[in-house]
Amino acid sequence: MEIFNLSKEIIEQQDLAEDWFNEDNNYFIVCSGEEILSIQSIFDFAPETIDQCIHFDDLVRMESYDNYDYINLNYFYLYEENLKFEEFNLYLGKNYLVLVLNTKSVFKKSIMDNIFQKIEKTLKIEDRLSRAYYLIFDRLLTDLFTTLEEMESEIQILEHLIIQEANQKKLARINYYRLIVSTMKRNLRPLLYIGDQIVVNENEFVAKGYLKYFKNIDIRLNKLYDFVIDLTEMINHLQYLYDSALSTERNKISERLTIIATFFAPLTVITGIYGMNFPYMPEIHWKYGYPIIIGAMAVVSIGLYVFMKKKKWL
Repeated sequence: MEIFNLSKEIIEQQDLAEDWFNEDNNYFIVCSGEEILSIQSIFDFAPETIDQCIHFDDLVRMESYDNYDYINLNYFYLYEENLKFEEFNLYLGKNYLVLVLNTKSVFKKSIMDNIFQKIEKTLKIEDRLSRAYYLIFDRLLTDLFTTLEEMESEIQILEHLIIQEANQKKLARINYYRLIVSTMKRNLRPLLYIGDQIVVNENEFVAKGYLKYFKNIDIRLNKLYDFVIDLTEMINHLQYLYDSALSTERNKISERLTIIATFFAPLTVITGIYGMNFPYMPEIHWKYGYPIIIGAMAVVSIGLYVFMKKKKWL
């Protein structure tokens, strides 16, 4: 557990002493799901929210209690073309902000890099809590936009590969990307409602001067969801492109077979005629009949080839 006193000029980590909490100070606390049990009695967190912190699920929600706001969020990122999820929970009270993360959280590393340098630049010390709250959402949205951009790049690469050749492997990749984007959309949709709830500021924990920043967060949440909708349309376009490429390939095969059939059709007619068993066929006993018929067949084939070449059918 990491406890930071935001009321001091220079923000430093505070030791977890027996009487560490002072209601006159503002605190930013980062802990794991198990560690939050040790501070539950201090802040009177509802048992159901504690259970959400300890056990991972895919719920995304925000609830307002009498003494704090509680948010359950999912953070996701791409790792080797796989979508990885992390859950994190936020408690915002009058004088504290508790961020509950997995001990090996990727988001923790992302948010903790320079957050305190930014918080210390806040002009009013009493606004630091709102600043920290805003920075968490700002970092979350920045990372999620980056993840969607990575997904967009993967889709564009696949698009070029499908143009070159359509095969079952690429169809499987399209379906896999569709599943990823669908999962992203399912997790981003609830954020739209959370953005609206934060702006309402029901418990007035967000400093009034910072509400304009959270309105910007709300707009970015809507843009983020629009982005994932665009990715869905890109996946649908990939499917259309794949079907078109496959249809074109089939047409080329049919065209080749048609050309081959065109060459052999007159030859088949000739051989069919001379394969008849009539006893009075004029050329059947002719000395030069065989070479002349073979020559005629060759002339027909060459003539067809020249004709098709002129018409640019070959």
